[in-house]
Amino acid sequence: MNPSSAARARSRSLRRPGARGSAPLALHRAGAGRPPAVPIPLRARLRETIRHSILDAAEAIFSEHGTAHGRMEQIAARAGVSVGTLYNHFVDRRDLVDALIESRRSALLLAVDEALARREAGFVPRLTAFLDVIFAHIETHRRFFSLLVQEESGRPPGGLIAAAAHPSPTFAALKRRAQRLMREGLRAGILRRERPEMLAALLMGMIRGLLQHELGAPPRPRPSLGAEQAASFFLEGAGRQ
Repeated sequence: MNPSSAARARSRSLRRPGARGSAPLALHRAGAGRPPAVPIPLRARLRETIRHSILDAAEAIFSEHGTAHGRMEQIAARAGVSVGTLYNHFVDRRDLVDALIESRRSALLLAVDEALARREAGFVPRLTAFLDVIFAHIETHRRFFSLLVQEESGRPPGGLIAAAAHPSPTFAALKRRAQRLMREGLRAGILRRERPEMLAALLMGMIRGLLQHELGAPPRPRPSLGAEQAASFFLEGAGRQ
């Protein structure tokens, strides 16, 4: 492993929950019936604030110039930090892009889990909430995700086939959650008797198609298809007849 790869691996290890130096861990350990979390030191909070500022700046610069052409100097200037400070947080451009994608992925999955935790709502409201959270997150970060879709569409055919065979971690994580949701719909007698894996694949295929359509279209005040409509369309085909 060359020095750059080793440094990048160390940087990624700091982003894993529970990894040494992972400041947000204490926040997740506090809960009902547990003692309060240990306060995060001021220096760690400051470092985390700077990191978030850099990630937000990177999203803006990459959205404007592309991940291959957005310069680290531009990102540092947008974040209000020195280039040296930026490199203290991220080894290189690839490390920064990976961290940005992981940050947006983690935020999306956290929001999805919070929506699905409301079990008293019933299957259809939770299906709608699942879709609404995904659509809202993509809309919030529309320019960045539009860029990723454009870069994905520019891959050679072999790359697209490989991507279909090995879906992104975000897509795979959402599909696992969709499978659990489909099992609930089956138990409630709302969905037709099919394998939950197939129902989840159909739902995620619909989501992917809708997002590609929305991200490829000019920005508009609101998406052409909302979560309630998407849930209704899905249930028209997958609902029990």
